[in-house]
Order: sequence, then C-alpha cells, then structure tokens
Amino acid sequence: MNFRKLYCDALNVELPTEFEVHHIDMNRENNVIQNLVAIPVKLHRHYHNCQLMSFPESERLIPIMPPQSATSLGNDFFKLVLAPAFYEFEKIYYEIQKWIEYRDHLIFGFPNRNGLSYSNEQADRYIWLTNKEKKAKTTSKKKTEPCYAEVVAVWCESYPLLGFNAASGKCINDIISKTRTVMTGRGKEATCEAIVNSFKYVIAYVKRERHFCDGKPLTTWNSQYLSIVHEIANGKRTTKTPTTRERINSL
Repeated sequence: MNFRKLYCDALNVELPTEFEVHHIDMNRENNVIQNLVAIPVKLHRHYHNCQLMSFPESERLIPIMPPQSATSLGNDFFKLVLAPAFYEFEKIYYEIQKWIEYRDHLIFGFPNRNGLSYSNEQADRYIWLTNKEKKAKTTSKKKTEPCYAEVVAVWCESYPLLGFNAASGKCINDIISKTRTVMTGRGKEATCEAIVNSFKYVIAYVKRERHFCDGKPLTTWNSQYLSIVHEIANGKRTTKTPTTRERINSL
C-alpha cells in the first residue's frame, strides 16, 4: 500500500521529497491515519538509527514510550540498559511529537503551537542531526600519539605474556603524553627517539628494582607512571612488597 499517498489524500496536503511518512507503532501494516505522521527525512532516519543501535529486535517497541515511563521497567534495568539509549532518544522523540501535533492541527483544527509546515525550510531545521552524526564519526576515530608503534613494540618485547588490547592502546597514548609533558617541563626536547628511550629506561628500572608494577598490566603502569618517573628523578628506590603467599613460602 502506498501509505504516502494515503496520508496526503487524508490530510489534503502535498509532501515535499524532504518528508517521509512514519509509522508511529512501528507496524508498517497498520496504515490508519492515526498511526501515520509525516516527518522530515533527517529526523526519520536518525530516529531509526538510534533505535537500531540501542535496542535489539525483540525490544523494538520500547522506544515509542516516553523516556519517563521507562522507569516502570525496573531501576537496575533502566539505569544499566535503557537510560543511555533513552537520553539519546529523548530529543528525537519529542521532535516527532511536534509533528504529530501538527498532523492533528490539519485534521482537527487544533492550534499549531510549534508553527510547523510541510516545507523545505522546516526540513532544513534538522541539519543539526547531520552535523551531530558527522561529529560523532569524527570523534570516534582513535588518535594515536607519534612514536606509538615504537613504544608498543618496546612494551610487547618487555612483557610478551601480558598481551595487548584496546585498553592497552589508550594507556600507551597516555604514557607517551605524560612522558612528553615531563620532558617539556624539564626543558628537554621530546623527540620520538627520546620518548622511546625514556620508556625503555623506566621498564629497566622497574625490572631491576622489583617495583610493584613489574609484571602488572598497562592500566597499572598508566596510573603509576608519573610516580615511577618521580622515584627515578629523586633517587628513590621502591622494592616490590612481598605478598602474603610469598612470605609464607619464604618461611
């Protein structure tokens, strides 16, 4: 069924190409006029993109509820699963409600409180959705520090059994940034070679002095890196504290 033609005939309007007809209850077989609303293409596509990213197929009907009503599903489930998706979805949901009010204005003569109309100018109001999507794609790209590959190679050679994952990559970037900050603060040129050599020296120090970071994952190194550098600079030597099992085995 051509529900676009059905909608236009029922409301006696012509829709520009920048508008699409949306099924409110997500059922494309339900083509009664109360279940149809024309909304700008950008708004329609963004609505379904949010839905597909946030909800599995079995929960596809959940987004048609107002965000506040989701709390009835249970506090833990709402906080951990639904809340992030609903907060992202909320603005899109209420924009669609404005177009439903405009549809009712055309059918029943209710006030057009939001001053909407089926025009290209109204469709262009949602350019912020396109900009938001572009910004999300730009910010999602991971930026790696210079000499990232060299520092990773040093780490993997020093601790081959600890492995390397996405969290490790972030830690490496942080360590490189901290090393550059320290070197710049001391008036040294933070070249790629100098940063790599500094990292090698820190690893050698940790292994030689049996520092408690020895053998620990990169998350621990990242949190303790500046304190290790401070220990080296001040001539402080911190030995690895024996665990309870190690004390028992030494008896």
